[in-house]
Amino acid sequence: MTTRTLCAVGVSLVALTGASAAMAQTAPAPQPATQNVAQDTGAATVDDIVVTGFRSSLQQALNIKRREAGAVDAILAEDMADFPDQNLAEAIQRLPGVTIDRVNGQGTTISVRGLGSDFTRTRINGLEAQAASGGNRNRSFDFSMFASELFNSIKVRKTQSAEIEEGSLGATVDLQTGRPLDFGGSGLNSALSVQASYNDLSEKSVPRLAGLLSWSNEDRTFGALISVAYSERSPILGSFNTTRWQSGAINPPIPAGKTRADYPNYPYGLGQNFAGCIPCITTAQRDALLSAYYPRIPRYTLGNTQEDRLGMTGALQWRPSDRTEAVLDVLWSRFNSELESPNIEAWAFSRANVNNVVVRDYAIDADKNILSYGVFDNMLVRAENGFTRNESNFYQASLNLRHDFTDRLHGNLKVGANRSEARTPLNVAYAFEAAGVNG
Repeated sequence: MTTRTLCAVGVSLVALTGASAAMAQTAPAPQPATQNVAQDTGAATVDDIVVTGFRSSLQQALNIKRREAGAVDAILAEDMADFPDQNLAEAIQRLPGVTIDRVNGQGTTISVRGLGSDFTRTRINGLEAQAASGGNRNRSFDFSMFASELFNSIKVRKTQSAEIEEGSLGATVDLQTGRPLDFGGSGLNSALSVQASYNDLSEKSVPRLAGLLSWSNEDRTFGALISVAYSERSPILGSFNTTRWQSGAINPPIPAGKTRADYPNYPYGLGQNFAGCIPCITTAQRDALLSAYYPRIPRYTLGNTQEDRLGMTGALQWRPSDRTEAVLDVLWSRFNSELESPNIEAWAFSRANVNNVVVRDYAIDADKNILSYGVFDNMLVRAENGFTRNESNFYQASLNLRHDFTDRLHGNLKVGANRSEARTPLNVAYAFEAAGVNG
């Protein structure tokens, strides 16, 4: 990281020197005077200028973009174990053309230029990977599996390239964990991050810890690294949902002056009590009510989620010369979540015998053609609760070898394996129901 930064600053210094020379042509006196003062005072010469932090990471990302032949965007950590944002998916959405999907308030999968997450290919340390969790078991890569502190850079390739073995309609995302020769000077280098947050809804404090330790020899030809990250989340999700909308199945009252014989296809239930319809409506009103949309299962729900994430990385890096490098990377991550979701609902509309429901009063939003208000008899009301536990694990080991035989002939060898496990050991639900609820 320092080498690239020095190069960037060096270019800036050369540009400034050139600008001074151009100005000297119109005002020649200042340049000799400045040199004489420097010689007389014996001013110290600055050998290296090192830029770190956010500005350095932006400059390196721009350098990556310039070197690539295709459309590539990159995000780099500002410092050791200091990747921006608290989630990889949320960090990637900083890039243009990338959007994310959220589950329980955190980013999980990404979409690139309108193409869904199934069309995005992800590689970790150069090896194609698949990360699945309990709630996401399709082809998409679940970025919530990993703590962001475990990674040093992300590259999103939006166009095809010859060195990519397989293409992707969306993008190819390259995740890179930290390596020892990427940080600091020789000897030991370390970083520690401790955070805590308090949720006033769940009334809980949750920790977020990350640590990194790396070592390299004096010649910086060999190094070792280990990093650990642990975090918890405890969000509370309160909402109202409809479980989709439908129309035509509820039982509107028979219009005044009509009998059941006037409606041979009228559902059973209110049909035998048509004389007591409340209110008595016209045929046109009945048809409008039949065509209006209403929620299948209107319900209030309260979700209580507990999540914990633990990840570890390790690396051995050998770089005997600028032309040769060998790196062994290992990665393990565990992500567990527990969800309890109590709710209360009126679910008679979703049943096959929904025609037993009696409409006593209603209001239709004409612009949206939906029921905005209603009073119903013979409803089925349910109070239920569910508990789900998901457990996910990811393992990977990879060996990357690189050698530049000449300035135009380069060789790369990648050997490795990974495994993603997702299981739901517990998924239970129970409910209490009350039938024939009026009003």
